[in-house]
Amino acid sequence: MSELVGSSENQYLSDEGLSAGALLQKAREQHKLSIEHLAQQLKVAPQKLAALESDRLEALSNPVFIRALAGSACGLPRFMRSTD
Repeated sequence: MSELVGSSENQYLSDEGLSAGALLQKAREQHKLSIEHLAQQLKVAPQKLAALESDRLEALSNPVFIRALAGSACGLPRFMRSTD
């Protein structure tokens, strides 16, 4: 798993140079899941998941929701399987 490190712009990037949202998107795409499929499994609007993946945190309601959504997206392995 990639470790997050602070950059000069005060953003957190992985050792691969990816943001947290980009890491989530990369993992979802590696498992061949669409945003719609993962959003349905997480019971969240696809637009909210897309905002998280593109680091548009201002589009999400509050820090508690952001943390919960990020934790759900990366902490539930059963969602990492496509049913297609």
